[in-house]
Amino acid sequence: MTQGATENCTTVEIQKYIYTCMENIMTESEKRLGIVRAIQKNKVHKFVKELIELERSNPDSYNNQWCKKLDDEICDWHKPITFNGFYVGYAQTNRRRAIMNNRMFFNNLKRRVNRYAKTLNLRRWIVIENKNGKLHSHMILETPGGIETSTFMKMCLLSWNQCKWSQEAFLKDTSLLVDWLRDDSNYTIHSGMFSRSFGGYTVKEHTRHTDNIDTTNCLLHLA
Repeated sequence: MTQGATENCTTVEIQKYIYTCMENIMTESEKRLGIVRAIQKNKVHKFVKELIELERSNPDSYNNQWCKKLDDEICDWHKPITFNGFYVGYAQTNRRRAIMNNRMFFNNLKRRVNRYAKTLNLRRWIVIENKNGKLHSHMILETPGGIETSTFMKMCLLSWNQCKWSQEAFLKDTSLLVDWLRDDSNYTIHSGMFSRSFGGYTVKEHTRHTDNIDTTNCLLHLA
């Protein structure tokens, strides 16, 4: 499209031309990454949809259904850690802002992790809870292979502190948690690794009227 041609084009036509050029210069790896992300997002939402159906069929044991599913999902995670993040400003009371802050956190964390170990994604489980009118997040994060747990925890803190609405955060290495070895959970009838540990605690508010999963940022499967 020459300069003379652009003078006779509408704004919409020019925008379409720009988008076409951008698509043409996208590398194959970028296209594949976009497809993979779409697949992963669909997997998370399919996973949530399945469990909502379980909730409808047996609402009295919704938290038990989550635990049973997640006992199988995260049993092979590499050195998971727990993360408890608090918010300031709008994110304290606005769930959408809290989700945006979590997204910033994972973008920051991904950049740090890639300096040490090239990994396509970081598996994580996230819920957003409301306590005394203020929101906070509970997360279980998989430590990437090739990175020490202590190093990964430092990366998490630095990445969280860079976010717009982040306040304090608390992290624990699950291998050091006594609760991880507990035979019975206080929050579910199941006794898998997720149920017996910090994970069982995260489903304590999962009822017919409360579904507090951050489905936007959860990633349970690797493509």
